[in-house]
Amino acid sequence: MNFISVQTSIDVASVSLFINDKHIETLYSDGDSHHSRSLPLIVEEMTNKDIIDINEIDYIAISIGPGSYAGIKAGTSFVKGFAYGLNIPVIPINSIEAINFSLEEEGKYYIAIYSHRDYVYCQRFNNGKPDSEQLCIKISKINQYKIIGYRLSEIFNGDFKEVIPDSINIGYKSIGLYNKESIMNYDNLSPNYLKISN
Repeated sequence: MNFISVQTSIDVASVSLFINDKHIETLYSDGDSHHSRSLPLIVEEMTNKDIIDINEIDYIAISIGPGSYAGIKAGTSFVKGFAYGLNIPVIPINSIEAINFSLEEEGKYYIAIYSHRDYVYCQRFNNGKPDSEQLCIKISKINQYKIIGYRLSEIFNGDFKEVIPDSINIGYKSIGLYNKESIMNYDNLSPNYLKISN
């Protein structure tokens, strides 16, 4: 299938184009976090390249979090309008699940995305399978296992494997979900906002 995937749950927005389920190109914002301004420009640049007719796009995949509240809100709002104009479905993709989908890790580990102060959005996995709920907790509570994450050096002095969530991971995670997860009633597109857990 042909589709566009969008990642706005972190400070750097990205948009990827897939044709016949193969990744063709990815464009990134400059990292200013103002996704409501940068996202339309990135998508316009992507669609103006004449790689594919915009009417040949089958769906849009969008990161729904966890991550930046403002970024997720900007991304989902833009994608709703864009999909409505093309009359195509949206496939919501969880940001942490998309990162995990790109990994081949064994044993127990956490995927963590910086939230604020010393808090992270995180989930524990065991041999690639979810082993906990997704939480927003202090990073000190998860350092007993290997950590794979984004922007953790600001709050964590221990060892961790750096990953950058992007629209490529969102796109690959969406492949095969067209009939299972696609949404045409855009009001049903629900962001995954995590509150601080005890």
